[in-house]
Amino acid sequence: MERIDSRENPKIKALCRLLRDRGARREAGLFVCEGAVMLEEARR
Repeated sequence: MERIDSRENPKIKALCRLLRDRGARREAGLFVCEGAVMLEEARR
C-alpha cells in the first residue's frame, strides 16, 4: 500500500478530476465510490 501525502500527487489529481467532471469519468470508463456501503454495492 502506498501512502499519499501531497495534493500534488498525480493519483490525487486524477481522482479530483473524476469527481468533478462527468465527461472525464465517461472517457476513462471509471466511476468513484465514496463510503463502505457504496463500495460493497459496486463490488457485487
